[in-house]
Parts: sequence; C-alpha cells; structure tokens
Amino acid sequence: MTLFDIRVGEHESAAALLRALPEAQNGEDVGQHRRADGTKLCVVVYSRILNFGNREARLAAIHDVTERMLIESDLRRTKMFLDTVIDNVPLPIVVKTVKDSRFVLINKASEEMHGRPREWTIGKTLFDMFPKERADIIKAQDAECFVSEQPVIISDHTIPTPKGDRIVVSKKVAIRGQDGKLEYLLTLLDDVTERRQAEQRITHMAHSDALTDLPNRAAFSERLSAILKLAQAERRSFAILCMDLDSFKEVNDIYGHAVGDTLLCMVADRLRSIGGDIYIARLGGDEFTIIAENGERSSIGRLTDRLLAAFADDFEIEGHRLVQDLSIGVAIYPAHGTDDKTLMKNADAALYHAKSQDSGSVQYFEAEMDARSRERNALKVDLDFAIARNEIQLHYQPQLKMTGETTGFEALARWHSPKRGMVSPAEFIPLAEESSLILVLAERVLREACREAAS
Repeated sequence: MTLFDIRVGEHESAAALLRALPEAQNGEDVGQHRRADGTKLCVVVYSRILNFGNREARLAAIHDVTERMLIESDLRRTKMFLDTVIDNVPLPIVVKTVKDSRFVLINKASEEMHGRPREWTIGKTLFDMFPKERADIIKAQDAECFVSEQPVIISDHTIPTPKGDRIVVSKKVAIRGQDGKLEYLLTLLDDVTERRQAEQRITHMAHSDALTDLPNRAAFSERLSAILKLAQAERRSFAILCMDLDSFKEVNDIYGHAVGDTLLCMVADRLRSIGGDIYIARLGGDEFTIIAENGERSSIGRLTDRLLAAFADDFEIEGHRLVQDLSIGVAIYPAHGTDDKTLMKNADAALYHAKSQDSGSVQYFEAEMDARSRERNALKVDLDFAIARNEIQLHYQPQLKMTGETTGFEALARWHSPKRGMVSPAEFIPLAEESSLILVLAERVLREACREAAS
C-alpha cells in the first residue's frame, strides 16, 4: 500500500507532508495519526532516507505516545491546579532547599509581603536576601526544624517589609524526598501585626481610664500586687498616696460635668508631669492614687511637695479660673500594712483625715485613724439602716420677717438612733454626701416635708 492508501482522504496533506520531510526525523515533534476507524493517536516519528534495492526509500519508526501524552497532560493540569492553589493561598508560603537554603518557591502572598517579585527571589540564598545577622537567626531556626519530627512554630517575631516591620508567626515543616532524606523546608508565615495591635488596644482599654488614659482600678490592683511581692522579697518599703480634689463637687454642680471632665484630664496631665519613680492611676471620680517605690519619708515628702506645687496655679477652662487644692493621704509598707487591702484602707483613712484639715493637706496614716475609720464605716452602715427604717425625722425651724411674720419653715434632718442616741447632722450629713446615701436621704426628706406641708 502507498501512504495515500493508508491515509485515505488526506492525499493533499500527505503529499505536502512528504515534500516537507527532512532527510532525517529524530522524533522531536508529536503529531497525530488517524486510524481507519477515525480515532486519533498521538505519535512520534523517527525516519531517515536510505537506498533499498537500488531505489530511494525511507525507513520510518512510528511510536504511539498517546498514553504518555495523556499522562503528561494530567500532570500538567495537576501541576497547574496545585500552582494555582498555592499561589492563591492568602498566607505567604516559602520553600527552600535544605542543602544550601536556596529559595525554590514563593507564592503571590509572599511576593506582596516581601515586596519583591518571585523571579528576583528564586535561586537566591538566605544570605542573598537578608543581612548576615538576620540570616544566621533564620538558619538556626531552620536547623531546629530539621531535627524535629513535628512542625516547628516560631512565635511572634519581626520581619522588615516595604510596609514597615511586620509581626509574624512562622510554621516550618521539613519535607523528605523519595529516598527519605531531607530535601526541602516549607515555611508558612502568618502576619499577625493587626491582630497584635488590636489585642494591645483591647488590653489598654481594659486597663486604662477612658477619660484620662491613666491606669484604672484593675491595672492599679495588678501593679500594687506585683510591687507588694517585690517589696516582700527585697525587704524594702514603698508608699501608697490616695488623693482627691477638695472642690471638685462644686465644679460639677456649678459648671456642669463637661467642665468637670476637662478638669480631670488636666489634673491627670499635671500628675504625669511630676516625674520620678511613681505609678499614677485614677480609681474613679476625682480619686487618684500613686504608688511610690521609694518608701522613705524624706522621699515621700519631696514627692508631696511637688504634687502640691503642681496645683498651685489655677486651672483655666472655658473662660473659668478654677482653684483646686489636692488632699493627700499616705500609707507606707510595711509600717502601715503588709497586704494590699490594709494599705489601701489606711491610705484612704489618712486621706479622710487630710480632707478634714485645711485645703491642700498631707496626712500620714496613724493608728488612731484606723479606729476612726472603723467607726466611720460602722456609722455609715447604721445610717443606711436608719434611712430604711425611717429613723430620720424632720424638725422645722420657722423663717420670720423682721416684723415677726412667719414666711415658711426650714426642714432640718435629725437622727435619733436607738443604739447611738442623737447623732449630730455634722456627723451623718457629710458621710451621706460622700456616698449614694445622700440621694436616698434627700428623696425621703423631700417627700416627708411635702407630705406634711400638704397636710
């Protein structure tokens, strides 16, 4: 048969093929052959011209590579699929050789993080990419992975990028070849910069006063506990200073809470300006607290002098000049207490005593203050019960004109306690004003006075 007999219907294309054939074919190209039943095969042809029976002839060896081409096509599709998947993984992926730490694969996310195209990176070593000090650190981390049967996680560490330093967590996995020997090292990078910043913001919010940005009560308690343990271990003293403003309530009542809030922020700024080895916190309202790590009286004296001097100047807010003095109560570890609750209670007792003195007073805790503090707390408890049991009575004092005409009556709260007898208003009214009891007491007094006036 002739070639044209075999390739029925392809006379022109077969003739063109014969004319174009080189003297020798080396199987470099893959062509197609159609069988009699119409199916097509992928073939590779090896041929050469020779003399056969004194006639020019061509010897051809045709190799059916259909199955091989299918396998290669599947492999190409699989590789394309895997390359596409790896390239679109949102986390940066880097693969290096174990032998010489050369980069052989990076994905798109890694390109974006490092700010370099993969063509620039592939084939380079760690020492081509990073300064020697940094490269040595990475190489040591890689070596740790080579001796581990499990993935190695490198916690938060910083890497430089075009966007600035980024905090990342690295997960490294050693990959073995078919012979079981270590061949590649895969590193997965998780950029946790924003996450850590968010965590820091949340932690800051949980431990900071929203108005003044000073540490809050929770942060103060943690710091006090830590300082207490350190002082116990090193057998040294420290001091707690409780402070509040002598006229803050009047500022809120007269100028409003917006001015009061501004004043508190300015107070916080002045306290920060004091400097020294101190820890300042706002516990609430106009109550500020300082931990001074030097508990010597001379050092505390210099600190309180600086505090009082910082409040010598008036505060200017919205055109108002406000005079604010600072009262300070001091308790020293271990002389005035060996645990945090006792120290705070005694510092607060010293502050209460300072507020009963002249404005801008400093008072160190004394033993008799504890008795007064316990009595004050007991009186507060009794007052709470007295209000609930209607023990507060109203006495009325007439208000007269010069002519003697009665124009009204002033309602005066009087407390006759079954346990204490008559308790002076000078004792229980200030105590009520320092707590929420004044609100309950005022409402009871007002309702009773109105009821009696209406009757």
